[in-house]
Amino acid sequence: MMTTESSRIEPSWDEEEPEKESQTRKYRWSFFLLAVFFVVGFLFGTAAKTLAGKRITVGYDDHTVSSWEREAVDMNALQQTILARQEAERKQQEEAEKKASQPASPSVPENLPPLPPTPEPPSIPLPQ
Repeated sequence: MMTTESSRIEPSWDEEEPEKESQTRKYRWSFFLLAVFFVVGFLFGTAAKTLAGKRITVGYDDHTVSSWEREAVDMNALQQTILARQEAERKQQEEAEKKASQPASPSVPENLPPLPPTPEPPSIPLPQ
Protein backbone atom coordinates (compact mmCIF):
# COMPACT_ATOMS: atom_id res chain seq x y z
CA MET A 1 0.00 0.00 0.00
CA MET A 2 1.38 3.16 -1.04
CA THR A 3 0.45 6.33 0.58
CA THR A 4 0.73 9.52 -1.13
CA GLU A 5 1.06 12.89 0.37
CA SER A 6 -2.36 13.89 -0.70
CA SER A 7 -3.96 10.97 1.09
CA ARG A 8 -2.50 11.85 4.51
CA ILE A 9 -4.87 13.39 6.95
CA GLU A 10 -3.34 16.50 8.36
CA PRO A 11 -5.18 18.99 10.47
CA SER A 12 -5.89 22.09 8.60
CA TRP A 13 -6.01 25.57 10.06
CA ASP A 14 -9.75 25.50 9.67
CA GLU A 15 -10.11 22.55 12.08
CA GLU A 16 -7.95 24.17 14.82
CA GLU A 17 -9.83 27.45 14.75
CA PRO A 18 -13.02 26.09 16.36
CA GLU A 19 -10.98 24.77 19.32
CA LYS A 20 -9.30 28.13 19.83
CA GLU A 21 -12.61 29.91 19.50
CA SER A 22 -14.12 27.50 22.03
CA GLN A 23 -11.32 28.24 24.51
CA THR A 24 -11.67 31.95 23.89
CA ARG A 25 -15.42 31.75 24.47
CA LYS A 26 -14.90 29.83 27.71
CA TYR A 27 -12.38 32.44 28.86
CA ARG A 28 -14.72 35.29 27.98
CA TRP A 29 -17.67 33.56 29.65
CA SER A 30 -15.72 32.95 32.87
CA PHE A 31 -14.50 36.56 32.84
CA PHE A 32 -18.09 37.75 32.34
CA LEU A 33 -19.34 35.59 35.22
CA LEU A 34 -16.58 36.89 37.48
CA ALA A 35 -17.46 40.48 36.59
CA VAL A 36 -21.16 39.82 37.26
CA PHE A 37 -20.25 38.22 40.59
CA PHE A 38 -18.29 41.31 41.67
CA VAL A 39 -21.06 43.68 40.55
CA VAL A 40 -23.73 41.71 42.42
CA GLY A 41 -21.45 41.54 45.49
CA PHE A 42 -20.87 45.28 45.37
CA LEU A 43 -24.60 45.99 45.10
CA PHE A 44 -25.40 43.57 47.93
CA GLY A 45 -22.72 45.11 50.15
CA THR A 46 -23.95 48.63 49.47
CA ALA A 47 -27.54 47.65 50.26
CA ALA A 48 -26.51 45.85 53.46
CA LYS A 49 -24.42 48.82 54.60
CA THR A 50 -27.26 51.23 53.93
CA LEU A 51 -29.76 49.15 55.88
CA ALA A 52 -27.36 48.47 58.75
CA GLY A 53 -26.27 52.12 58.94
CA LYS A 54 -29.71 53.07 60.17
CA ARG A 55 -29.63 50.56 63.04
CA ILE A 56 -25.98 49.95 63.90
CA THR A 57 -23.79 52.82 65.00
CA VAL A 58 -20.10 52.45 65.59
CA GLY A 59 -18.14 55.60 66.08
CA TYR A 60 -18.41 59.01 67.63
CA ASP A 61 -22.21 58.84 68.14
CA ASP A 62 -22.00 55.85 70.50
CA HIS A 63 -22.44 58.06 73.58
CA THR A 64 -25.76 59.44 72.39
CA VAL A 65 -29.09 57.84 73.15
CA SER A 66 -31.74 57.72 70.46
CA SER A 67 -35.36 58.66 71.11
CA TRP A 68 -36.65 55.07 71.18
CA GLU A 69 -33.92 54.15 73.70
CA ARG A 70 -34.95 57.08 75.93
CA GLU A 71 -38.49 55.73 76.04
CA ALA A 72 -37.28 52.20 76.83
CA VAL A 73 -35.01 53.16 79.75
CA ASP A 74 -35.66 55.79 82.41
CA MET A 75 -32.14 57.07 83.02
CA ASN A 76 -33.07 59.11 86.12
CA ALA A 77 -34.61 56.12 87.88
CA LEU A 78 -31.65 53.97 86.90
CA GLN A 79 -29.21 56.57 88.26
CA GLN A 80 -31.11 56.82 91.56
CA THR A 81 -31.13 53.04 91.92
CA ILE A 82 -27.38 52.87 91.36
CA LEU A 83 -26.74 55.67 93.87
CA ALA A 84 -28.92 53.94 96.49
CA ARG A 85 -26.98 50.67 96.01
CA GLN A 86 -23.66 52.49 96.33
CA GLU A 87 -24.81 54.23 99.52
CA ALA A 88 -25.95 50.94 101.05
CA GLU A 89 -22.65 49.28 100.18
CA ARG A 90 -20.71 52.22 101.64
CA LYS A 91 -22.66 52.00 104.93
CA GLN A 92 -22.06 48.25 105.16
CA GLN A 93 -18.36 48.78 104.55
CA GLU A 94 -18.17 51.50 107.25
CA GLU A 95 -19.93 49.22 109.76
CA ALA A 96 -17.54 46.39 108.94
CA GLU A 97 -14.56 48.72 109.43
CA LYS A 98 -15.93 49.90 112.80
CA LYS A 99 -16.36 46.32 113.99
CA ALA A 100 -12.86 45.44 112.85
CA SER A 101 -11.29 48.49 114.54
CA GLN A 102 -12.96 47.90 117.93
CA PRO A 103 -10.96 45.55 120.17
CA ALA A 104 -12.75 42.40 120.99
CA SER A 105 -13.67 42.56 124.68
CA PRO A 106 -13.38 39.21 126.32
CA SER A 107 -16.61 38.08 127.81
CA VAL A 108 -16.21 37.60 131.57
CA PRO A 109 -18.84 35.66 133.40
CA GLU A 110 -20.30 37.61 136.28
CA ASN A 111 -20.26 34.82 138.82
CA LEU A 112 -16.43 34.41 139.02
CA PRO A 113 -14.61 35.66 142.15
CA PRO A 114 -12.11 38.49 141.70
CA LEU A 115 -8.46 37.65 141.11
CA PRO A 116 -6.04 37.89 144.03
CA PRO A 117 -3.66 40.85 144.07
CA THR A 118 -0.42 40.38 142.17
CA PRO A 119 2.62 40.05 144.49
CA GLU A 120 5.46 42.49 144.07
CA PRO A 121 8.60 41.12 142.45
CA PRO A 122 11.59 40.63 144.76
CA SER A 123 14.02 43.45 144.74
CA ILE A 124 17.63 42.68 143.92
CA PRO A 125 20.23 44.99 145.41
CA LEU A 126 22.33 46.58 142.69
CA PRO A 127 26.09 46.96 143.30
CA GLN A 128 27.31 50.47 143.71
